[in-house]
Amino acid sequence: MKKPARFNRNILIPVTILFILLTIFSAMEVYAIEEGTASGTGTFSIILVNLFKILRFPTHTLLGKYAYALTAVFFFLGFLINCFLYALLIERIVYILPGKKLYSKA
Repeated sequence: MKKPARFNRNILIPVTILFILLTIFSAMEVYAIEEGTASGTGTFSIILVNLFKILRFPTHTLLGKYAYALTAVFFFLGFLINCFLYALLIERIVYILPGKKLYSKA
């Protein structure tokens, strides 16, 4: 029986930090647009705003009004959970892909 693989912390931690930073920057951009301090018409701004729609899934999308009605601690805890879930997904993909043949030589 094959022993389950352990998590590679060398991938998991930096990717988690990367997702946290992406979430912070995209949330700041959405906030700036909603407050009227940014136009939101630049390419980078549009990318960040659309990225925020992805990064808030699953906790804020599925919990909806509950995520926003609770305290700020739960609001940001939901973002941290999202970042960790995305990092875990990336780490598992990196673990699985090297053993798979993605293309065949003809």
